[in-house]
Amino acid sequence: MGLKSLVLLLPSLAVPSTCSSCKSSRPFLLAFAVSFSALPGFSFCSERNAYSPLEAMNRYLYLLLCSHIVLTTSTELPVCIVGAGASGLSAAHALEALGRHTVIFDAKDTVGGNAQNYYENDQAFYLGPLLIGNSSHPETMKIVESVDVPVTTYTPESSWIFNWTTGETWTAPETPQTPPPEFLEELQRYTENVSDELTVSTTEWFTEQKFPLLHATIMPSLIAWGYGDVDELPIFYPLSIFTPAALMGTRLRVDFHEVFQRWSRQLSRSEIHPGSKVDCIDRSEETITLYYTSSQNQNTPLQQSCSDLILAFPPTLSSLEAAGLSLSAEEHTVFSAVRTTNYFSAAVRLDTPHLSFFQITTETPYSSPEIAGQPVSVEGQYNNSDISLLYALASHSQSVEGVADVTLQTLSRINGDPTDDDAITTPVTPTDIKAFRHHPYYFPHFEADALRGGLYDLFNDLQGANRTYFTSGLNRVEHVEYVVVAAREVVQRYFST
Repeated sequence: MGLKSLVLLLPSLAVPSTCSSCKSSRPFLLAFAVSFSALPGFSFCSERNAYSPLEAMNRYLYLLLCSHIVLTTSTELPVCIVGAGASGLSAAHALEALGRHTVIFDAKDTVGGNAQNYYENDQAFYLGPLLIGNSSHPETMKIVESVDVPVTTYTPESSWIFNWTTGETWTAPETPQTPPPEFLEELQRYTENVSDELTVSTTEWFTEQKFPLLHATIMPSLIAWGYGDVDELPIFYPLSIFTPAALMGTRLRVDFHEVFQRWSRQLSRSEIHPGSKVDCIDRSEETITLYYTSSQNQNTPLQQSCSDLILAFPPTLSSLEAAGLSLSAEEHTVFSAVRTTNYFSAAVRLDTPHLSFFQITTETPYSSPEIAGQPVSVEGQYNNSDISLLYALASHSQSVEGVADVTLQTLSRINGDPTDDDAITTPVTPTDIKAFRHHPYYFPHFEADALRGGLYDLFNDLQGANRTYFTSGLNRVEHVEYVVVAAREVVQRYFST
């Protein structure tokens, strides 16, 4: 029986007794007739109060148990975390470091969030984040090292540019082993003189700052990583990702899915419920209650009480409403302004050379491609595998089925050996698609007008209201390092006192 349960039984176990010194009623337990004379702060008798041994024991025990409840009720319930990706796991680790318990829910059947893989012949094909570097991911690298997941290099044997509508393919320009002096000069100015105006578009900013080489250098990554149209994307987000150290650092690869699997197993004070869909979140009472269903038993509604709530997923209106969260007026104002990109990744069997890299052509080296659901990059992963990874960006009006159709049509136009001018491309069929993943809430962000309107200040003001906290790529930018750090900072700022 716990201390709290014992206190609830005190009224039924007590009878009144009057102390002759203070003439007041004192309850005492009929059980626990043991000597407490050795307890600190304990006294049988004084000139002001006189107790029998049993009465004194009762007074001490009763006050001790009551004070235990007062001190522990606020932290006795766990912190509920919705989302078991990089953000949710980072928050859980930070909370455990403070001695808190957590209960984590995720609709997916496994942890990792966007970091999911397709496996074949003991090889992993990364359908989510895969790049890491010592300079660009210092905190994430510590996690990788702590779980002992190997980091590898990736060098394609050939690189190509392709026209997605015609299938025309040509050799990509070679990347110099040593950056040219012009690039280093731009990088030096980029380091020393970054404008304070961060709400203008990426294209406008690089043009005004006269950084053509830097602009052309980061464009392939911005396209492949699903950050949208650079003519509209506020420069705030690319500047957060492409720091000078990150631009000059070595890009490595790691199996983030395995990293987060192992990292989740290091949690010792947390319960993780994969395959659990949160249907309703009730914040109307002092205690927050989550109602959810498990994939193992969808017919039985379950519930969990929480002291606090951390929503570790992109907080769009649709995602919050899907979790059954009734929004305040302030929350509705902020989250109605959140935008995302409609991003896809896939593992597909192709007849292209192994370890080949295909990048979509654009009108200029500084512009984004048309956003129509077509693959924007296709990358062979292993020299002994014919499976490639692809990434595609679609408009929000396009359906998953529509993007899949565009993907098959585009791949069929380039599915051959680009080194052979007489090669005939082979149609790609649905059976060649080994895995196809939709990321509907990818890259949560604010557009330029919202940034200028102070939406980030309003967003930060929401932290802690209704005992609810938000941590995702929205806190800074959709990037593993920033997501991990943002979750940790939320916990340290609001839970450490």
